[in-house]
Amino acid sequence: QTLDTIKQELREVTGDALERRVAQALQPALSLDGSAQHLLTPNETPTVWRRVVVADGIEVSVRDGSPAARDHVLLAIREAVRGAITRSDDAA
Repeated sequence: QTLDTIKQELREVTGDALERRVAQALQPALSLDGSAQHLLTPNETPTVWRRVVVADGIEVSVRDGSPAARDHVLLAIREAVRGAITRSDDAA
């Protein structure tokens, strides 16, 4: 969205609604348990995200129901990112 669109949208949002949206947006970053996260999208439809801890300070979030949310694909993603980190460390 453009900044003007966001400004217009936020002008019409109450303080409570804005606080709820910010909390929902920050929830994955603040959660520590690594479990699926239940979030509300702007249209208030529940969405579940799966978190995969890759390494210290690195996580991947995948929306449940997407092809990438299958266990074997999540494991492949985690290992690919770990491999990229290792290659990056070796090149340094």
